[in-house]
Amino acid sequence: MEKKQNGMVKVTYSLGEFLINLMKLQAFWLFGTLKGGIIFGIFPATATVMQAFFVLFEKKELTPHLFPWFNEQYKHNFKRSNILGFIESAVLAVLWIDVRVAGQLLKNQAAHLALLVFFVFALLVGLFLFPAFLRYELKTFNYFKQAFFIVISSFVETLAMVIGIAVVTVLSTVFPILLLVALIPLFLFPISWFSLQAMRKIERNNLAQETAE
Repeated sequence: MEKKQNGMVKVTYSLGEFLINLMKLQAFWLFGTLKGGIIFGIFPATATVMQAFFVLFEKKELTPHLFPWFNEQYKHNFKRSNILGFIESAVLAVLWIDVRVAGQLLKNQAAHLALLVFFVFALLVGLFLFPAFLRYELKTFNYFKQAFFIVISSFVETLAMVIGIAVVTVLSTVFPILLLVALIPLFLFPISWFSLQAMRKIERNNLAQETAE
């Protein structure tokens, strides 16, 4: 019984520590977003929260000096994450406008459906864009190619990511307090976890092929 109680205490402590870290990351994300004037701050802040999760997954803990680390990585990610973020946003905006035009003005259902599929696929590529940026050293447009490759190579992880985002959406609806204290980290958590699993799987497959050759 005592062993069971100690286990419950440990789980409760770990969960409390995790929630506190989520709240910290939410505050840091807000800080980074405002620091960049919102428009230029949202992408590096988002990428850096994902990077914090990558550290957590790899090392099983966050860096003890979290804010100085976040601020340093935010500055490092600032330029490239903004370039990637604005390109992806522009692509999504153009596709969404085309979807609306095809659906409402042209009344062309085939074109509407095709553009909708392109939009959804571009959105999925966008979910893997910052993870690819954080894990690999590539030229700007090669990150889009890498994210595209991850999507088409990792159906299970992509589906799990979408389900995870849906679960977070439901939790935020049921518990509105989450909107204030940890919304962004909660949404980025499944994206970070499943994107890392997808990239690791591809890397293992590539290594296995190289070894076989």
